Amino acid sequence: MKTVKEIIKKYLNENEFDGLYQPGECACEKSDLAPCGETPLDCLAGYKIPGASGMSFDWDIGPKKSDEDDFNKPEEWTIKTIRL
Repeated sequence: MKTVKEIIKKYLNENEFDGLYQPGECACEKSDLAPCGETPLDCLAGYKIPGASGMSFDWDIGPKKSDEDDFNKPEEWTIKTIRL
């Protein structure tokens, strides 16, 4: 039997996503899902993008492949959700 993390990782790989994120909260790469210890059931699938100015990390996960300018325009984002 597969774990939820294994199912999510398979979905991310099959659909070419880079990881998971919660808008304005957190992000994790598929190689290190949910390092916070939380169950990622409310997370969204996304793509690795450059971190916005002032962020504490040099990367983030967002809803589309983009550059830093697009990252700062959330009204243009198209969100894909995970359907298990």
